[in-house]
Amino acid sequence: MMLCDKKTDVHAKRAVAPYIGKWMKYKGTINDVYVIGDCTYIRFKIEYASHLKAVIENDIEIADVLHIDDIIEIEGRISDIDIVTVKLIEAKILSR
Repeated sequence: MMLCDKKTDVHAKRAVAPYIGKWMKYKGTINDVYVIGDCTYIRFKIEYASHLKAVIENDIEIADVLHIDDIIEIEGRISDIDIVTVKLIEAKILSR
């Protein structure tokens, strides 16, 4: 991610700190869907990082109806940003 390019881990964490905890909407194409425990993870390919990952808690059934190349809109709270990933938690699907 551009905010983290050519920065040490310490400097990158400081650069992204203002975004952590903020809510973000995103509409895009699904790259992968997987389940861990009671959470569904949706991975999107995005321009400004390797991928965006949204975590939908307590809804593993949604994984059965989502497919690669589906276009959906989600909203979630940014919990982590690193050199390759923007992670959203408390995510909800707004439209599909």
